[in-house]
Amino acid sequence: MSGELRRRLAAFRTVMLAIMVCYVMSCRTGPHPEFTFDPASGTGVSNLIISIEDADGNGITNAEVYFGGTLFTSDASGKIDAGIIAQGTYEISCDHPDFMFFSDIVHIPRGDYNLTIELYTGFAGFAVRRVIPGLGPAAPEENGRFIVEFNQQIDEEAIDTTYFEFNPSLGDYIISAEGSTVTAYFEKEWPSGQTVMWKLQKSILSASGENLGKSYIGQFRVSSVDLSPPRLVRSSPSDGDSDVYRNQNITLTFSDEIDPLSASGVNIVVEPDLDYALQVDENRIMLKLDSLLASNTEYIVTISNIRDLSGNSLLSPAVIRFTTGSEIRRFKFRKPDWTRVGDKIVFESDESGNFDLYEINSDGTGLRRLTTNPADDLHPSYSYDGTQVVFERKVDGYWHIFRLHVDTGEEIQVTGGADNYHSPVYSSTYERRIAYLSDIDDSWNLWSSEEDGSIPREWLPGFGRSVSDPEYHPLLETQVVFSASGGLSRDIFKASGYPGDADTSWENLTDELAGDDRAPAYSPEGDIIAFISDTGETRNIWIMDFDGEFPRQLTSSDVAIDNPVYSPNFGEQLILAEVYEQDGSISLAFFDALSGELLSYLLGGEL
Repeated sequence: MSGELRRRLAAFRTVMLAIMVCYVMSCRTGPHPEFTFDPASGTGVSNLIISIEDADGNGITNAEVYFGGTLFTSDASGKIDAGIIAQGTYEISCDHPDFMFFSDIVHIPRGDYNLTIELYTGFAGFAVRRVIPGLGPAAPEENGRFIVEFNQQIDEEAIDTTYFEFNPSLGDYIISAEGSTVTAYFEKEWPSGQTVMWKLQKSILSASGENLGKSYIGQFRVSSVDLSPPRLVRSSPSDGDSDVYRNQNITLTFSDEIDPLSASGVNIVVEPDLDYALQVDENRIMLKLDSLLASNTEYIVTISNIRDLSGNSLLSPAVIRFTTGSEIRRFKFRKPDWTRVGDKIVFESDESGNFDLYEINSDGTGLRRLTTNPADDLHPSYSYDGTQVVFERKVDGYWHIFRLHVDTGEEIQVTGGADNYHSPVYSSTYERRIAYLSDIDDSWNLWSSEEDGSIPREWLPGFGRSVSDPEYHPLLETQVVFSASGGLSRDIFKASGYPGDADTSWENLTDELAGDDRAPAYSPEGDIIAFISDTGETRNIWIMDFDGEFPRQLTSSDVAIDNPVYSPNFGEQLILAEVYEQDGSISLAFFDALSGELLSYLLGGEL
């Protein structure tokens, strides 16, 4: 090859390299100039040297660089030998406490190259200054807190959890924004030994309306040994609350599971003094009141000497202050479901401040809380064997279906995306399917899927009515009853056939009744359907034959009744239903399925 040809090829390579670099960096905004690429000696496989420099060209030592999924640290001259690198596009971040955080995307050409990154101490545009934890190991005191410091005031009203991504998921967290700092507080400590990838979305806004212009990426590592002290995540009442109900229990939720052996030695001081029973449940401590709180009184609760299962103690006492009002809270117990195995009942209750799921034996014993999420958990339904419960919870502004393993407490999100999913119910057979409502096509239609959300199918395409309250037949996978608008009122409908099949049919069972009819429930044999109707002005339980024949009013209550469920025990002839009390509370009561007589209360109410 002639010298002239070599010179032309070298010039062509330099031009193409500049084009590639400028193309990759053309969308960049932020405190850093374009990357500088210099060809090193040699050809063939790509060997990459990364140089970290300040504005004067001096090497920066001990800079942490996350590149291609690997963490590096610059040497005394500011250099990193990244080794053999395949040609391609890579995410790269650089962190040093004396400089602004660097993050970008770079295309690595084929060949041996030196990549120079220049770090800045300041920048006029909107950018990230610091991230805690850094790119390396997270300090024990950082576990459960992800902090981003910007170089400008941020738009506090616009920030939310959608601007953050964590892989793997670290569980639920809340966002706190103040000035130029955003903090994500996680519900529980991060798992020991976990490496976490994170991403900040470029759409985060400053107070002046400027966005980052690019996404930031990075990673951190959690220690393989739990050295993180537990911390108070939230309380009910919250610190600073006023007009607290006088019958509200005091609950403190910590970031890690409490050592039950330390519970006896926990130091709790309440001023003024009150009588309570102490209950410890995993990462929660409850002070269950023996008497009412005094009205219009400030209480101070100080708790210390708490240890987690690894022996870590609170760094400092947890303190909450709240002031009571004069009112007594009326609790709501709603949406019961009765398992076919084990004679247990699941329901939703706002006793903890928001709606959580609880389970209780049908004789009123064994009450226990199943969920502790700060969001409302609604509409629970048992699987045929009582081991699983499906329910709905709002996530990022949309209602989605979750599945809970009753014994282990494991939760699995079943649905996702920008659609809503409501009122999930398990089939009563071994098939473990679920029916639910969704607005996938902008109207509330009836859908069915496997319990993991796979194979979703619209049950009645083209039905054209707003659907609610689905309920499976106790013995048949191919039959479901539900409520829907039938003209001037809501009626009870029955769908038969496999979801979406051409021979699927439906019929109106209560079109002759004048009122609104809803919340249908099958008897265990499937021959009777109980439902709620306001025919006669007050919502009461009605019953009819499975084909809609002989509808008749069962109860004659002066207060509204809702959401009936039959006892699954053959021959027991009991219906459990909600009773709307005059004081605003909602009770759960047993009714005789033959006479309609209110027999007893399971929760709330009084005879």
